[in-house]
Amino acid sequence: MLFVIWQKILNIQAYVGEILRDDETLLWHGQSRTDFVFVPYDLIWVPIGLFSLISAAIIALSSKDIVFALMSVGPLVLLATIVFARFSMDLYKRKNTHYLVTDKRIAIKSNTLLDRAVRSVEYSPDFEMTPIDGPKNSTTIYFGPTNSVWDFFCPPNYPLADVYQPPAFAFLDNAVAVMDLINDARRKLCPTR
Repeated sequence: MLFVIWQKILNIQAYVGEILRDDETLLWHGQSRTDFVFVPYDLIWVPIGLFSLISAAIIALSSKDIVFALMSVGPLVLLATIVFARFSMDLYKRKNTHYLVTDKRIAIKSNTLLDRAVRSVEYSPDFEMTPIDGPKNSTTIYFGPTNSVWDFFCPPNYPLADVYQPPAFAFLDNAVAVMDLINDARRKLCPTR
C-alpha cells in the first residue's frame, strides 16, 4: 500500500517536472473525476446506439440465411464498439490528464497515446474563467470564451467532438477553491485587475 502511494507521488512529480518552468511555483495539481460520467450528449447517442445494437442482434439471430446473419455481425460489432468505447475512451483520457495551477499560468498535461500535449494559458488582465456546473456535483472551468450550447452537450475534450473548445479543467469537485487560487495568483501577477 505504501509503495503504491509512493509510486503515485513519483508519477505526479514526473508530470509536474516536465511542465513547470524554472521561474514558476506550483500552487495546485489535480485531475478530473475518474468515474463514469454521463452528459446530455449521451441521452441522444446511447439510446440510438443501443436500439441499433439490439436491432442488429435480432436480425442476426432471427435470420435463417447464414450469409445474411453473418453480414449483421460487422454492424453489430461496430455499434457495440461505438456505444461502449465512448465511456472507456473518456475514462482513459481523464485518468491520464493532469491539471496544474502555477503562480504564472494554468497548464493541462495530456498523456494519452494520441495526445501528449501541454496546453497552457498565461495570466493576463483579460484572462477569462467560466465555471459550468456538470454532472455529479462537479464543475468544469473553461479558460477562454465558450460556446454555451455546445458545452451543454459535450464536456471539454469529449471523444469524437470536433469543435474547438478552450482549455478547461473538467469535472472538478473542488472548483471553487481552484478558482480562488487562480484569482489570487492572477491578482499578484496582474495587480491592475
